[in-house]
Amino acid sequence: AGHNRWSKVRNVKGPRDAERSRLFQRLAQMLRAAAREGGPEPSLNPSLAAVVEQCRARNMPKASIEAAIKGAQGHPAGGSRLLLAARGPGGSALLLELLTDDPRRSQRQIGELLARNGSGTPENGAGTPKFG
Repeated sequence: AGHNRWSKVRNVKGPRDAERSRLFQRLAQMLRAAAREGGPEPSLNPSLAAVVEQCRARNMPKASIEAAIKGAQGHPAGGSRLLLAARGPGGSALLLELLTDDPRRSQRQIGELLARNGSGTPENGAGTPKFG
């Protein structure tokens, strides 16, 4: 009677683990950015302390949190902030601030999302992208 147990586990656990992995990747990126901007010590860096608290609330392993913070020290230029302005649905104005490792790819993906939903294409806000 246990012949298809794995297929049931796989169909439930697989998507749940994939979603958790994407969440942890986003949190790790936020940790690296906060550590780069204000230093690796959460007691001296309020933005890093807030992200660490978010990680703990979502049950991210302590080893992963520490590895992400250490990763920011090793690669100081590993990400950038991008500010985009776009037209939203109904002609509304959108100002998007993104944290990305590849500004061109992110701008293209945001443009595709906006076009799919009947909105305008993004343009760099304030003339040029902000790098951090």
